[in-house]
Amino acid sequence: MKRLLTVLAIIGILFASFTGAVYADTIVYITKSGTKYHAANCRYLSKSKISISLSDAIARGYTPCSRCNAPRATHTHSWNGGVVTIAPTCANTGIRTYTCTTCGQTATETIPASGAHVWDGGRVTSAATCINTGIKTYTCSTCGTTRTESIPATGVHTWDNGKVTTPATCISAGVMTYTCTSCRRTSTKQIPLDPDAHQWECTEVITESVGDQHGYGVFWCKLCDASKHDEICPSANFVDVKNDWSHKPIDFAVNNKITTGTDPTHFRPNDASTRAQVVTFLWRLNGQPEPVTVNNPFVDVSGDAYYYRAVLWAAENNITTGLNDGTGRFGVDLPCTREQCVTFLYRSAGYPEVGTHQEFTDVEKGRYYYDSISWAASNGITVGLNDGTGRFGVGNKCTRAMIVTFIYRSAIQN
Repeated sequence: MKRLLTVLAIIGILFASFTGAVYADTIVYITKSGTKYHAANCRYLSKSKISISLSDAIARGYTPCSRCNAPRATHTHSWNGGVVTIAPTCANTGIRTYTCTTCGQTATETIPASGAHVWDGGRVTSAATCINTGIKTYTCSTCGTTRTESIPATGVHTWDNGKVTTPATCISAGVMTYTCTSCRRTSTKQIPLDPDAHQWECTEVITESVGDQHGYGVFWCKLCDASKHDEICPSANFVDVKNDWSHKPIDFAVNNKITTGTDPTHFRPNDASTRAQVVTFLWRLNGQPEPVTVNNPFVDVSGDAYYYRAVLWAAENNITTGLNDGTGRFGVDLPCTREQCVTFLYRSAGYPEVGTHQEFTDVEKGRYYYDSISWAASNGITVGLNDGTGRFGVGNKCTRAMIVTFIYRSAIQN
């Protein structure tokens, strides 16, 4: 009896193994156009149903239908070497996919992130200077992470154009000083001695300068004791006065004490003249008369200002009524325009008769300055702008060189 029971148990085990296994000669079904093999009862076999062994179906590349749970051959997968289907990056993991060479089934595994950034060529985010290190920043083209590296200080100074800190003279060399724009360090260079750079002083006036005419005298160099006879130029002390159209008018203005410049060595010919300056020049041209009135009509004219008496004189002689804006101001520091300057000059001359004159394209009849500009043009005081446009320059600022030229031409006409 015991022996019979053992035999029956073995038969049961073998039966169970047989019923759970699928052998390669099991019959499955394919269709005419599909790529899957199916179980006999699969709904995809409604149009065509071709029987084939499981081993042949697998050999011909058919794969099991997932809908009908088609049988699969029992075997141990034989994986190929796998291919990288998603490459890992510095920050993200990748995927390697393996395929069974027998049944075509696939499996994947994760490839760890490489941690290796792909850096670009970098850019200088802080330039190195003569004394300070710089910074170069690199960016990973994959994840955008940045890193920096130090750029050594160059040790090379960036010098400016330099300035003369000690002028060369007739007896000594000068000094040009250069400054590094980064660290402010300075460097000097010698300027060769200049045999013509005398410091002349007039020791004897032979002929006085009058009007726009130079005088004549004896000059002595304070440095090397040289001497010479030369012209006495009234504007010689002004380093910014050139030998151009404005030179004689400036000489005339200095000789007649109309102006002494903005400081002992500068006339500032190209600076805009202010309304206070222009009226003061005209007041001095007329001998600095004392105003009759003591009533100051302007709120911006101070009693201790250099132009106080000049503005009062101009107001009482109908040369100006101030700004036409209802503020009661004269506009002492406002730039004086060309038409305002000529109008002040015309009125200070007593509103003379207007003769035949050149017409300007920007001077309209009926405007307050029409007669003034017409008078100035007819008397050779102005020819307008020298730009070929035929304009006088209404609205343009009148420079200090221009106003003394207008005054000079007006004076020599009289």
